[in-house]
Order: sequence, then structure tokens, then C-alpha cells
Amino acid sequence: MPKIEPSAPSISYILKKISDDKALILFNDIALAKDNSHIPFNEMNLSTKQYYSRISGLTSAGLIKKKQGQYCLTALGKVVYNAHTIIGKALSYYWKMKAIESIKLAGGREFAREDMQNLVQSLIDNHQVRDILLESISTTEASEMKS
Repeated sequence: MPKIEPSAPSISYILKKISDDKALILFNDIALAKDNSHIPFNEMNLSTKQYYSRISGLTSAGLIKKKQGQYCLTALGKVVYNAHTIIGKALSYYWKMKAIESIKLAGGREFAREDMQNLVQSLIDNHQVRDILLESISTTEASEMKS
């Protein structure tokens, strides 16, 4: 009988498992926990059943595992946590990004790529968020040149 390989979780499944605020807090607590630290579920206002239900969901999504009696992030969990922190950083620049979009739309093609790059560099001081936006400016210009 052939061995059946388990399938990887889908993006939507992973996002569903961390979409609940308390599950996300639990995921963050596990990510930030130091060795031998315990995640007290009673401080999170969760019943035992709610706690273990969320732990089960995070485990089935492949985000956490139990190692030597403690929960820790899996390799996938570390990547998802990193992406989640970038989203959080981007949200702190929400209004600045909206301003950049408005300026770009109002300026149309007259607004030079260098001007947009300078605007992004002056408004966004987080390198991860800034690099994503600068890459999108370059990509947009390249696709417009092909048209």
C-alpha cells in the first residue's frame, strides 16, 4: 500500500487559524516566549477548552509544535510570524501610504519615478515596508513601458 503524504495547509486555512484575535495573541505569545515560559491561558480570558481549541488549530495549520513540553513555532510558523509583523508595520504607515497613492493618482504619468521614490523614502522609514513600495514603483513603471 503506497504511503499517503499529508498535504500542505492552504493559505486560507492558515489565515483562518490566526484570524481570531485570541488565536493571534496566542500565536504571538508563543513566538515571543522565552525558553521554559508558560503561556497562561487564564490571563487571556480563555477557558481551557478555548485555549486548547486554538492550540489545536495553530498546530493543524502547521504553525506551532510541542517540543519538550513547550509550544514553539515551526519553520512555517516563523515565516508566517515574520509576514504578520511586516503587515503590522505596514499598518502603522497606512495614512502615509494612502497619501502616496493619492499623489500618484493625481500626478498621473507626469509624476516621475524618481519623485515617487523620493516621496516613499521620505515618508516610510521602515526598510521592509519601504522596499516593498519601491519595488512596486519599479514594477509598475516597467509594465507601463511595455504597454
